[in-house]
Amino acid sequence: MTRPRSSKLFLIPLVLLLFGTLGIEARASELVGHVYVQTNETQNRIMHFGRNADGQLKLLESIPTGGAGSGVFKPISGQKSAPNAFEGAGSVILAESNTLLFTTNGGDNSVTSFRESPDGKLTLIDRQPTGEPVIGRGGTAKSLAYRSQSRTLYVLHAFGPNHLRSYTVAEDGKLKLRPERASVNTATKTDRVATQAVLSPDGRFLLVDILFDARPAVNPDGSPNLVVANAPDPDGLVIFPVRDDGALGEASFANAGGAGPFYIAFLNRSRDTFLNGFAVGDGVLALLWQIVDFGAFYRIPESIFQ
Repeated sequence: MTRPRSSKLFLIPLVLLLFGTLGIEARASELVGHVYVQTNETQNRIMHFGRNADGQLKLLESIPTGGAGSGVFKPISGQKSAPNAFEGAGSVILAESNTLLFTTNGGDNSVTSFRESPDGKLTLIDRQPTGEPVIGRGGTAKSLAYRSQSRTLYVLHAFGPNHLRSYTVAEDGKLKLRPERASVNTATKTDRVATQAVLSPDGRFLLVDILFDARPAVNPDGSPNLVVANAPDPDGLVIFPVRDDGALGEASFANAGGAGPFYIAFLNRSRDTFLNGFAVGDGVLALLWQIVDFGAFYRIPESIFQ
């Protein structure tokens, strides 16, 4: 099995990642790409599927990450078993021209790196803790972003106060934890819950979506108490400038465009346009990103796609 001559990378919310070719004619049964999924089991694994031209998937291998997922336990709410237990986005990513794969291990707050061969098969390289302690039944390492200019891998935790930690990635794929840490909290919102971190395509800014402004709780009558971010305070998108060495500058807070921002995707690696999906209202909003000398800001077009 050989890699197609050209490849494209697609990011899918939560724990699914695939890449392959779309522009090469192929028989329906011919392998044209690969799909990687983390299972989030208590003994976490990466499931590697081959993707045929007709969209069918075939399991090629199942590789332990060496770390722990959260299983059916939902760390954000503390429920022993609940739908969407992972509650995050961008936890499996490819880097360095699809030669490295990184995944979070949400159960024990660690990250695993793999070498990806030309035929898509994975070889485990390293697993390192994020530096944030596991409190209770599981950790909350949820999302990854990689900056090639400084070989910096950022890992986002749902819970703070140190929501963001980072590694330096060596040429051989091994991970070295960096001392820096950053928070998405504000002076009045000290227990925010984050879902995804994404770098702008030029690597100058790290964007973080905030789902809740406070950790979910239970009211005396048993109903959930959810303080959804960006509703009404327009501060659900957190923007960090990134220095040349990969360190993060001071955060700024912006309107995410809707309640419960959950998933950011830059359009076709556009420098200035991205979509933001919302957990409340099930909407998707197109945002125009503009860079200025003193930082970043954006304006929101009128069109909203439901």
